[in-house]
Amino acid sequence: MSREQWMETALRDGRLNALDLLIYTVTGTSGWSLTAHRTGHFGADGRLGELLDVVMDDPIGKKWLREWMQPRALDLTCDLVNGEMDIASAEFRIATSDITPEYIDSWICNAATGVIKRAAVAPVLMRILKRAAETDRAREENKKKHSDQLCAIVLAQLAKSLDNASLKVVQLQPTAEAYRHIAISSSLPSHVILPIFSVYLHIGLSIQLMAQALHLTHIPEVMLARRTPRPPLPRSPNSQHGSTSNYAHTFSCFSSLDHGHSLMAS
Repeated sequence: MSREQWMETALRDGRLNALDLLIYTVTGTSGWSLTAHRTGHFGADGRLGELLDVVMDDPIGKKWLREWMQPRALDLTCDLVNGEMDIASAEFRIATSDITPEYIDSWICNAATGVIKRAAVAPVLMRILKRAAETDRAREENKKKHSDQLCAIVLAQLAKSLDNASLKVVQLQPTAEAYRHIAISSSLPSHVILPIFSVYLHIGLSIQLMAQALHLTHIPEVMLARRTPRPPLPRSPNSQHGSTSNYAHTFSCFSSLDHGHSLMAS
């Protein structure tokens, strides 16, 4: 009698099917005599994975297994994302004391500054974001453009939502642009500008209010080229930077600039 015939006879005589036998051997009800079999099923060299591969290769089995796996796989993915976001929040976290003029001057939002590199701490979430950002055709055929930068910034936004101190990308990039602009368009030294930025980072002041607080009145003409010219507002002879009305003019000017410097989180 062949091995196959022997197994068929054993199942028939025991009034069992193959799944009954498998379930019996992998549960504790089988007793100590089948402990070795049970341990072997779940070991590194166990064949349960081989069984699942066989099921996935069958069209009917694949449909059933995917439906069974979906809610469980979703729970597993969420658990993995939770762990990744804890790491990502720490990766994108920065203290106000770390933001110096030199740090801001050297900071731009591109791959060279480590945005994509930092996002590597969350491979599962990045894969989900990239799947949502690209079509199947784009993934296969587009060799020049990719969504890594976009997905990394979305990850940074999520980290900022999870932890308000994780703002390396979400607020620091527009802050760096605004800092450079203010430093160029005003005569204020960096040790005066930087404390205002510290307040901005903590309470989220808009760039318009920040400009008004700094009493800026000398906006480069190239930045105002798209605005309708208006007569100059009167200046106070006793003020170095201009009157309160001039602050209002600066405020309105920065309203048009805010589209270019608005927070990525908004």
